Amino acid sequence: MNHRLILSTLVLSAALITCSNMPSSARGGGGGHSFGGGGHSWGSGGSSFGSGRSSGWGSGGSSRPAPAASSSGSGWGTGRNSQSTAKSSAADQALYAKAKMQGTVYNSREEAVSAFRTKHANDYKTTFSSEPSKRPDYIPGMTQIGGRDVPVQYDSRYGGYGYYDNGRWHAYEVFRDMAMLGLLMRNDHYVYGPSPYGGYPGQPYYPPQQHFPWGFVILVVLVIGVVLLVKSAKNAATNRMPFGEEVAPTGNFYQPRENAGFGGAAAPDSHSSDVNDPEFWQEIAPGSIITLKDEQTIEDSMKKNLGAKPIDYIVSKVRRIEEQDGMVQWTLCLLKDPDQRIWFMAKSVDRNIDFRAYYEPDEFRPGNRRDMVENGNLWLFQEPRDVNNYKLSELEFTTAIDRETEVHGSTRQVSYEQKSQGVLYGSMTSDPAETGFERGVFTAVAEYVTGDSAVQNPELLLLEMGGEAGSNGGLINLLLGASLTATDFEVVKR
Repeated sequence: MNHRLILSTLVLSAALITCSNMPSSARGGGGGHSFGGGGHSWGSGGSSFGSGRSSGWGSGGSSRPAPAASSSGSGWGTGRNSQSTAKSSAADQALYAKAKMQGTVYNSREEAVSAFRTKHANDYKTTFSSEPSKRPDYIPGMTQIGGRDVPVQYDSRYGGYGYYDNGRWHAYEVFRDMAMLGLLMRNDHYVYGPSPYGGYPGQPYYPPQQHFPWGFVILVVLVIGVVLLVKSAKNAATNRMPFGEEVAPTGNFYQPRENAGFGGAAAPDSHSSDVNDPEFWQEIAPGSIITLKDEQTIEDSMKKNLGAKPIDYIVSKVRRIEEQDGMVQWTLCLLKDPDQRIWFMAKSVDRNIDFRAYYEPDEFRPGNRRDMVENGNLWLFQEPRDVNNYKLSELEFTTAIDRETEVHGSTRQVSYEQKSQGVLYGSMTSDPAETGFERGVFTAVAEYVTGDSAVQNPELLLLEMGGEAGSNGGLINLLLGASLTATDFEVVKR
């Protein structure tokens, strides 16, 4: 190998890299895609992630900070029936098709509520000549009146269930309790809004096109040049060293494949490549290895001085969410990483399956509904009819989340639109068991997507875990990520 040619290649590559605009980090960082500061804000025109306020678990501040200004002046999210320009995945379209086959897809919320009332007008009675031996599931133990929790009870004098407010009896009506009405409608898969982004059922998902990563390509050339230069020198010295033998970088950050990469556990000895089979993901367990080799992972690997190579991650936790009627299953694997919380997701609808890699942005602090409202994160929810008198449990997740961010040196607003299936509900289990999650936990799942092709992580996932029986709501977490194909990862199951 000609050393002068190699050195010339390295010098040219280095010069080009200096002029290139390669992102400074992988998942969610740098290059106009980082969170917190730099003009990055969320909500309807400016409700920042974090906002410099404490919004951790159970913070329950004593006062409610004023929300950031929004396009509507309220700080609340939106209930608009907007439509994303992103193409829908096969699994998302299959999910929407299931609801449509049941005849429960409507153009607006008002239309869906009206149809539900008409169909079930006589199904949810609350008057009984004697108290039922088993309380009906659709009659809650508590309801909120004027922001106060009041018990719903049976009173034989009035022949039914109701509550007392300021000494007066009020009969309980399911169709006036928006929280219970919403739950019953979701149980019957009533959805509203536009169809999933055009296309036809079963259409494969094509991730939004990214600008061509010249900086990334050039850096790969530079790395290859260094490797060739080292190997050429070794071959000249020994005349025996075979080309292609890899030497792991020094330091404690990287561990060879047999030591399972990040996490340090011994590598499992069972392997299956049938990742497109939904049953495969029912068997995944902590201790398994997921090797990511998508573009963001390669960038991350180079930032960690590991070279342009995939990264092996130990699965430390597996959360499974089963939609209440079995329409969809989500498998979320928490990957051990020293810098951020990364989740690998497999989502299956019948035999259709999607894969995504998510991360937890530092600027969003998980908390319950009360935490979110008291800390000004109103943009998570649609504005209630009466902003001075509402129940936390009645708040519905916004249908669009806006982010102001810098892309290619200019500031733009990116809108993540809720997918057509709306908010889905199911039961979540965790392996290993987590405190409070020992048994199935009622979980709400809302998925969003943007069609902006310049956004590195166009997928957004909102989860609300537990809290259905309390007045503060469940734990809300937000994840950002991107779609993967089956060629972007490998799995070695424990």
